[in-house]
Amino acid sequence: MEELESIKGSMQRQNGSVKLTDEKGEPMVYDEEKSLFITDLVIDKEGTVCALVPLGHFSDDTIQYIEKLVS
Repeated sequence: MEELESIKGSMQRQNGSVKLTDEKGEPMVYDEEKSLFITDLVIDKEGTVCALVPLGHFSDDTIQYIEKLVS
């Protein structure tokens, strides 16, 4: 997708991460399809643009499973 490459290029010029919040720290981007706010973008080790989503947006079961994986 052309837009992803454009976003990646812009992010590379800005140290690889971008905050998507206003001056009050409130998120500026909401994805209707996924029903979540996007507050940060980063470029991972493989060069993929990724949205960081706080774990609090996920179900308790998902968080508990992640806890087991990382503990």
